[in-house]
Amino acid sequence: MAILLIDVGNSRTKFAIKKRKHIDFLQTVGNEFWSDENQADQILSELPEKVKAIYVASVAPKQLESLLNAALMKQYHILPTYLQVQKTCCGITTRYEPFYQLGVDRWLSVLGAYQLYETNLTVIDLGTAITSDTLIDRVHLGGFIAPGLKLQQQSILDHTGIALKLPLEMPDIAEEDENLPFFSTNTASAILGGTHLMTVSYLNHLMAEILNHYQNDPHLFILTGGDAKAVEPMLQYETELEDNLVLVGMDTLISSL
Repeated sequence: MAILLIDVGNSRTKFAIKKRKHIDFLQTVGNEFWSDENQADQILSELPEKVKAIYVASVAPKQLESLLNAALMKQYHILPTYLQVQKTCCGITTRYEPFYQLGVDRWLSVLGAYQLYETNLTVIDLGTAITSDTLIDRVHLGGFIAPGLKLQQQSILDHTGIALKLPLEMPDIAEEDENLPFFSTNTASAILGGTHLMTVSYLNHLMAEILNHYQNDPHLFILTGGDAKAVEPMLQYETELEDNLVLVGMDTLISSL
């Protein structure tokens, strides 16, 4: 019988099903659905009817976890097991202190990334926050946390009199126009351009520093998160895109139990 894997991030929930040694990535939905009982019932009804266990990786507030527990009990009559950060797991050790303050999503992303690539690497998650986590010789050295693109944009709107709301949209411009200006000529595109430029500059500098510190070793940069595809083409360094690192890490951890 299958195992249901649920990755609850700050804004989105991802589902996967594990059958023997194979994972099927099912769907991604916004976290707001957990607050609507009818919608939660509908989404869960589209998942496999029977599972023998449910594992959850969550960085969401306890209130949302309570809604999740109730919905899963109603659908499956099973309470989920919440995965936690461990000092050492699957041959990987973290230097984070205290280790339990490391976000479980960051920890599982590192486990998943190493499972896929088995090399020194840095995972960069471009979600609600932009997190980075570096792994050298199977030791998680730590990383950084910065505001994500939408947090940056919302902060501008919250602290100014600009009468705009997210999501901001670029104006329609013909793709064949070769004379596009460098500077933005309206407020929405100015905020979008400025926040993207800040993010790309930060990530390029971060990757340059990592490569400078570990220049004698091969190093892989892995991008994940909702804004990864939008940012990746603007970066100076080669990267790999992975959409479901947390779920891969969940499978890695569960397989070690």
